[in-house]
Amino acid sequence: MTGVLDVAVYSDTTADESVDGVDGFNFRALSAGITVEDRRRIREELLHRVHPTWDHDHDELAHPPTCAYSRHGGRHYLARGHSTGLTLSGRSGNVVTQVVVTDDIVDFGGYRPAQLYAASAWTLAATPSGELEPWPVPSAVRPDFEAEALRVMLSHDPWAVRVLPRYLTMLEAAASDVPRRVVLIHRDLDVVMRWIAAGSLLLDDESTARLTFRALVDDPSRTDAAVVGLSPEFELEPVVGARVVDLERRTVSDVQPSDSSLARVAALLDGASAAERPAFALAARWEAAAGPELAARAASALHGAIPTADAWTLSLELLEALDDAGATDALLRPEPSIIDALADWSPSTPDEITAARDTRDRMRTIGATDIAAVLDRVSRDGLQRLVSRLAGDLDAHERAAELSVVNGSWDWLADEPDAAAVHPWLAAAAVGRLPREQRADALAHVRLRTRTWPIAIGRPILPRDNLLVAAWLRHEGLDVRLAAVVRNAVVALRNGQGSSDPSYDELLDAVLHAPYWGSDFPDEELAELAMDYAAVHERIEAARARVQDRANPALKPLLGDLADWGPAVAPHLGACLIDAVDARAVEYVAGEAGSWAGEGVRTALRSRFATDGKSDVLLRAVKVADSPHPSMATGALEFLTEDVKSTTLTRIRGEWERPERDRLDALLRSAGPERRRGRGGRFGKAKGA
Repeated sequence: MTGVLDVAVYSDTTADESVDGVDGFNFRALSAGITVEDRRRIREELLHRVHPTWDHDHDELAHPPTCAYSRHGGRHYLARGHSTGLTLSGRSGNVVTQVVVTDDIVDFGGYRPAQLYAASAWTLAATPSGELEPWPVPSAVRPDFEAEALRVMLSHDPWAVRVLPRYLTMLEAAASDVPRRVVLIHRDLDVVMRWIAAGSLLLDDESTARLTFRALVDDPSRTDAAVVGLSPEFELEPVVGARVVDLERRTVSDVQPSDSSLARVAALLDGASAAERPAFALAARWEAAAGPELAARAASALHGAIPTADAWTLSLELLEALDDAGATDALLRPEPSIIDALADWSPSTPDEITAARDTRDRMRTIGATDIAAVLDRVSRDGLQRLVSRLAGDLDAHERAAELSVVNGSWDWLADEPDAAAVHPWLAAAAVGRLPREQRADALAHVRLRTRTWPIAIGRPILPRDNLLVAAWLRHEGLDVRLAAVVRNAVVALRNGQGSSDPSYDELLDAVLHAPYWGSDFPDEELAELAMDYAAVHERIEAARARVQDRANPALKPLLGDLADWGPAVAPHLGACLIDAVDARAVEYVAGEAGSWAGEGVRTALRSRFATDGKSDVLLRAVKVADSPHPSMATGALEFLTEDVKSTTLTRIRGEWERPERDRLDALLRSAGPERRRGRGGRFGKAKGA
């Protein structure tokens, strides 16, 4: 159609509202002139895209919006899009994209494509459905996108004036038959679009039509556009293979300006008076001491028409340069915009707080009290925010924060009185950095806050860390979160899911005696389990104490505990069966215990093999494996064939006398070929013994 712009709207839609009668992401509305080919181009190149990890730590509605311009087959496409929150099915990630299309760029009403970003006809706040009326030829755009406003934006900013010849040279190359990409960096889409619009106004019409663009994105390689706007709110990778204009930090790639770009800039500035451009006077004041490049960048950031979130970085650069040059007067009586920029700064990282403090100390040395005072305030405020955020993350057991403390990232806070809120976690990190096997002993010599346990002992895996957790409980105490970890492990044990381990006894006894804050035990269910186990612990202790008795009545009571506490009791029962002198009691209990006796013997031997003399433990295992008690013999044989490396067994066997060697060989032969691999190989599945 002539004299109008066709329109398409794409978003999540129901089947009834969809142009195609298909629900999900689809075209909700079209004007009559949108073709099948247009729809394909829109789907492939122009839709607003959501960064896949944005909503991990951002509000999805705060996702940077997009604007894109492309042309194909004589058709011109201009699109705007943004995130809208939840889809119709309640999932995150809904978007809306609106696109205008024309055969003739004249239908843009004499405006450059980038200027139409600010046209009044965009309806992104609503998502109409059905057939749309085309746009009439635009007759106006937002005032800040009109040509005169864009000229003033550039001509009144000293940094913009300095870089404009290079920027135009980049745009000329981007609009050529073999385009060289240009990347603009800023977090505000309005700023990026004003720069694209202002630059395109200084190009000829055909170059402007070829100057495709897309902003804001996270990765320039994901688009074919000649000009790309990147937002630093994304985690940006270094830009490779493109020329860069960083509108936040006021830096630009080194490009030799073309003659045509120099002529265009001269024409733009012709007639601009110094009175209209106060930032230029500011740059001139600083130029002798700071150099023309830094003076222009700083004046632009502090007094120019291009907003930046990083004015403080240029202020610090300027202060350092003025101090290095001995320009004390400019520091003792600073330009108010420097103070304002620093006062608005919110240092948010350790490096930023250090930079603020270092510059503060430098300013104090020369007597620049006004600057030093504001830097002192913002550094203190920044530290307070940083500590508050870190303490909150640690209290919430955020794993990334815990690891950063253990890794030493926050050690510098240990000497900060204002960081007292995180000092308990820093103290715990001294234990957390020890090898795991040394931490239990270290806990006996320190006093740590109960809630810092994830730093000192890590996220425990039970039963592997039973003894470490028990040491923590005895010396440092129990809180709700650690109680839940222990309770889940004990409940699993009671449900038959836990592996046999003697250290459950130590863990549950430590729970029973652990100190805690408040009047109520942190976990009622765990308290009941620990109290239930207390009598079991006493019976285990009694059985241990009487293993040398010729008449040992203490073994039999443990049989009643196997049903509920088998994985915890069996290893101790097995140890008592190995050591008990009362043969009749051993025979009866081993027979009644069944497979628990075998598992207990095997676990007890495995524990002793890790701590006692290996040869003595193997001899005892051979003796038990050759005993008349089937379940005990099975456990001992499984220990020999499945838990001990064949190389270890062969080495120790070589130290024995002939009778012991023969008894071992006979046992291994009786184990069958699936376990007996010969003395040169493994006898079974070794588990690191």
